Amino acid sequence: MKFFVQHPYKERIELNIGAITQIVGQNNELKYYTWQILNWYFGGKKYSSEDLSIFDYEEPTILDEVGEIVKRNSYHYIDISSFKDLLEQIEYKKGTLAHAYLRKIVDIVAHLERINEQVELIEETMNRHINLNCGQVEYHLENRPLTLDQLLTKNFSPFFTIDNMNLSFEWVSNTDKLSLFLEMLDGLLSQTTEKYLIVLKYIDSFVSEESYTIFYKQICQLVKKYPNLTFILFPSDQGYLKIDEENSKFVNILSDQVEHLYDVEFMYESVAKHYPSNNFPTREDFRISLETVTPYLLTKMLRQPSLSLVDSVVLNILNQLFHFNYRIRYPQTSDEKLLQKFLESKN
Repeated sequence: MKFFVQHPYKERIELNIGAITQIVGQNNELKYYTWQILNWYFGGKKYSSEDLSIFDYEEPTILDEVGEIVKRNSYHYIDISSFKDLLEQIEYKKGTLAHAYLRKIVDIVAHLERINEQVELIEETMNRHINLNCGQVEYHLENRPLTLDQLLTKNFSPFFTIDNMNLSFEWVSNTDKLSLFLEMLDGLLSQTTEKYLIVLKYIDSFVSEESYTIFYKQICQLVKKYPNLTFILFPSDQGYLKIDEENSKFVNILSDQVEHLYDVEFMYESVAKHYPSNNFPTREDFRISLETVTPYLLTKMLRQPSLSLVDSVVLNILNQLFHFNYRIRYPQTSDEKLLQKFLESKN
């Protein structure tokens, strides 16, 4: 599937969309703009005249691969750009993940009926004791039946405990926050076939690499379990792009050019044909090298990233295969062998 995201003064941004889509690259402005439009579009933003002025006063659109407009209500949309957003989703406000989760997994209709019966009895009792009238006009009260939405939003709040002690959300570990979110999402999707789009921006900035790897494995399991679930991830500049056989072609690069990766096997064979040595990396080492160099593809950098010699060669070959005329340099030093021996020494 493809999204063609409208830009006010450039061509539409082409995104290759899969169950897990990742957006990387050195064009931070374009990445931010893409996130902003996704957030506006699927988040149901009501456009102001100022917003529309950059689009000639027409609402921006996202097209699919056949040129049809993707409906703004195609997905239940959740955007997580900070842990404040995560807290909002775990509270019981209407439209949040927690609100939808509780509505689906808990059947309290019978309890609500009993509550409303008691409220009616209270109404009758109060009206018997009210004695206000003016001529033919009599004053009395009527109850408003309690609904599930009112019950959840006004009568309950989430709490977190460790060893039977209440803990504010801020002091729950970031790893546990993400796990709670995913467990709640799992519970909700087990009860619905409606489509959900989850966009996470720079979440890897708040957790360790190990925790993020666990998180990524969890969402891989979720999208296999639920075909109605889609994730779009914006890894941070220093953060943790994940490339595997299933999702590699849904890694989008927004840099001086806009491209996406291809199957790992195809890229492995293509790069191997141009590699200057017979000592080509193994498939696993090549996959790891892809995770390292992909954020730096297709861009003319003022300051080169610190890459290994093998990564530098892989990056240059990939740029060449994408017809991007730029090569990074690998600086050699006269004491390189000495430095290498130091790294290999035990002491």
